[in-house]
Amino acid sequence: MTRSQMSFCGAIEMAGIITFSTSIIKGGVEKFGLKQPIFLPSPVDPLYSQKLVFEGLSVNINGDGKQFNMDTSVAYKQAALNAISYLQKLGYTREQAYLLLSAAPVESHVGAIVDSPNACVTLGIPTGIFEHDILPKPEGLTKRDYGPPVSSTKTEIINVL
Repeated sequence: MTRSQMSFCGAIEMAGIITFSTSIIKGGVEKFGLKQPIFLPSPVDPLYSQKLVFEGLSVNINGDGKQFNMDTSVAYKQAALNAISYLQKLGYTREQAYLLLSAAPVESHVGAIVDSPNACVTLGIPTGIFEHDILPKPEGLTKRDYGPPVSSTKTEIINVL
């Protein structure tokens, strides 16, 4: 797995044991005409079906509005910033939002790369991981207190996005 498949913006490092099993199909590259590996991940439980999805485009909407032609990295960053901003409106601190997105089973997808010059990436947060309703309501969001900000000895990490 790649780093981005395991965490939102950084590794969660801890001691642990992991067991891998693999099988190799001799001559598979030629048989299947693939130039890159394919794999079948194991089932992940629990599965969350409902997600609140945030969209990002390859435009710097929080700055000067510069267009980044078909740049999915910029689009992902915008989707992540949208999710962080929304979580802050619910009462989470910026640091808590980063940690939540790093630990939660978020799903990200390239939504569109055919609408040049705009690439679109989505980031979905499963609503079932929350003890309260986080969906938007006509009357607005209810802001709660989720405790003090997370302490950080390296504040520059928080400024990654």
